[in-house]
Amino acid sequence: MQSSEGRKSSTSVVQRVVDHLTAMLAEKELRPGDRLPTEMELAVELGIGRNSVREGIKFLTALGVLVVRRPEGTFVTQEFSGKVLDPLLYGIMMEQAGSEEAVEELRQGIESITVDAAERKATAEDVAALAHRMSLLKSAVREGDEEKILQADDGFHDALSAATHNALYAKIATFVRGLTEKTRQQEIAGLVRDGSGEELVRPCQEIFERIEGRMA
Repeated sequence: MQSSEGRKSSTSVVQRVVDHLTAMLAEKELRPGDRLPTEMELAVELGIGRNSVREGIKFLTALGVLVVRRPEGTFVTQEFSGKVLDPLLYGIMMEQAGSEEAVEELRQGIESITVDAAERKATAEDVAALAHRMSLLKSAVREGDEEKILQADDGFHDALSAATHNALYAKIATFVRGLTEKTRQQEIAGLVRDGSGEELVRPCQEIFERIEGRMA
């Protein structure tokens, strides 16, 4: 069993990879669509093992900053536009890298705060955008298309964040959803397989009705 000191050391090495790639993006050494150096090249450059490089790349891929295309390599996403958060924030998240429960608890907490803010600040246009996203989510669930469901769920929460009129909510919420994407994919697959897709709609519907109700 790996000691806490060993885990901390491993996390620190992985964060070096994230810091290095983030700096390359910030300094325009890497641009949207560019291919990253190979794992071996990065390992040699940083003087670390390939496994640590791989974990760092996986972390940034979860954020939607990088995309892996086999066998071509790893690329900066075409849509990249400064999605990487402040180093302090992702440093905190890296400390929780082995705890899915802690990350999920954080996601739920951020969602609760975001809903409260949206309820106070949402405009009629925001409510209309949320209604549109709800329609897309319900349609995806009826089709049973897992990928569309995930995209529609993300779209709803993007609209929810926008309704707060605070860019920080959107930035942090998107970051945390990226970290929980694998877990959410598994949950969606399980509910669709069991014929319980409507359970994916219910939480969003409750949020929508809460915000819509304030406008009445």
